[in-house]
Amino acid sequence: MSERLPGINQVRERIYNWHEDKVRHALMYQLMICGRPSEVTGKYKPDPNAVTLVKINKKDAVLFPVRTAKRKGKLRPVALPIKHEPWAEELYEVMREKNPFPSGRTVLRRTEKIFQGMSYPIEEYDKTIKKEGYGDYFSFLLDEKDPNTKHVEKVEAHWREARRHFLRHVRAMDLMNNYGFNGLDLAVYGGWSSSSVEQQLPAITQRYLHLMANEVNIGILTRMAERYFPKLCKEVKT
Repeated sequence: MSERLPGINQVRERIYNWHEDKVRHALMYQLMICGRPSEVTGKYKPDPNAVTLVKINKKDAVLFPVRTAKRKGKLRPVALPIKHEPWAEELYEVMREKNPFPSGRTVLRRTEKIFQGMSYPIEEYDKTIKKEGYGDYFSFLLDEKDPNTKHVEKVEAHWREARRHFLRHVRAMDLMNNYGFNGLDLAVYGGWSSSSVEQQLPAITQRYLHLMANEVNIGILTRMAERYFPKLCKEVKT
């Protein structure tokens, strides 16, 4: 029987009860950072030397600098309060290891078993389809602006079987429903595009953000995390 959009505690339990340490840690990390698969085991996988302990509003926290996929690796801060997030310290120790996670392919295969029976909603969207006669070999010839080489099909809203990307949806719902995150908080924490986020930062910080896009600066990332961090510092009953 399918569990449609299961609660955060159900997902946490499935992950934490998995017997392979590296797979479990990869999924724990992805859930906590509200991440995409490539931010864990792909092109934008984390630098083990970057994770650090910080103080935010005089509270102990683990700061994960995350390179955001679909934004050319631009850094975002994920700060977890040690007192209130039970996975924070464990992930801090794990992330300091040289190779904390297995290959993306290994994790993908395991998720079919870990999240078996779970699913999540996909909203209606447009899908670009190559027209017949334009195979992969000639894909470099396609002109996105030329209607003769492609057509768009509308995909109706549906339920999709839970795989790795589903963790991003579950964590976003958790942050909004249980911690009161708004759109700007999610943009900072999860890396959703929002120009208004940077507009609210001082001009000097905005300049440094562009300069340091590919270089970890703990001071700037900590300052960014201050926006949402107080909302995470509470006990939540889910």
